[in-house]
Amino acid sequence: MLTKIISQPFKSVKTSSRVLNLIHSDVCDLHGWPTIGDKKYFVTFIDDCTRFCYVYLMHSKDEVLDKFKMFKSKVEIQHETFIKCFRSDRG
Repeated sequence: MLTKIISQPFKSVKTSSRVLNLIHSDVCDLHGWPTIGDKKYFVTFIDDCTRFCYVYLMHSKDEVLDKFKMFKSKVEIQHETFIKCFRSDRG
């Protein structure tokens, strides 16, 4: 006897209503296609409210903390507020 798998509806997704309340981040590989400067990775920082995306190119993954510090200082000065929550997939 086969039973049909019924998918449950998604819970309501709430987006942040203020700039820098929630930042999403991900580290990605360029899959063997380095840039002209021989960078092989990039990290993204996306503001949940505005969906504005910052992208930083890197030679190796250990540069992520430096790129985050650059991003943090830039946006906090620009928007005159602090980052409240930071989400990543631990990449």
